[in-house]
Amino acid sequence: METGEGAESIKNNNESFAEEVTSSPKDFVDRFLKSELFLKGRHNDVKGGPELRGLEDYKKELVNRGVKEDEKEIKRVFCDMSDTKLLLLHFAKYELMLKYDEKEFSLGVNTTFKRYMKLVQKNDSTRNKIELGNLPTDLRIQRIGEADSERQLKHYRVIHALIDDGFVTSEPMARAMARVMLISAGADTFKRAQADEELRFKRLLKAAQSGGVHI
Repeated sequence: METGEGAESIKNNNESFAEEVTSSPKDFVDRFLKSELFLKGRHNDVKGGPELRGLEDYKKELVNRGVKEDEKEIKRVFCDMSDTKLLLLHFAKYELMLKYDEKEFSLGVNTTFKRYMKLVQKNDSTRNKIELGNLPTDLRIQRIGEADSERQLKHYRVIHALIDDGFVTSEPMARAMARVMLISAGADTFKRAQADEELRFKRLLKAAQSGGVHI
């Protein structure tokens, strides 16, 4: 666990308000799953963004609907929902930041993560933005779409490396952890990660309301 200079560096460079920093992904996930944020959710305690239910909210919803299920299974299902993904981003920003340290991860995670980070840095570079700006509109839109598809593919590979190697148990948690790792490495920001994931959350919520998809 890091405090002081190490935590301050993360805080200053990556808009994190967390007072503590850990380089251990196990410590990060274990503490998140025991946190009040995960258990009770976020109910307007942070300005802006959607209100997010916690595990206790989800349990109450099941009781009200007359659903009886094993506690372990309820937690597993909740971890596979978008609420958990967004709560994990908030946990990293406000409570405990995960500092990316390749020694703490497997070869599979490090390989896929570095490829993902390299692509993100390339897409965000000033040179790339100038080159895109000089293209005709139709070609620029096409290139942006291609870059976004490649970014999603590389993100997906990190997600599944994190799951396959046992760092997390669900895709939403792995998606959030990969973004936190990217933020720690200085290649992303909480503002962008939260905006992207909240937009995804709202789309899923809309789909759920119209077609019965669970989120």
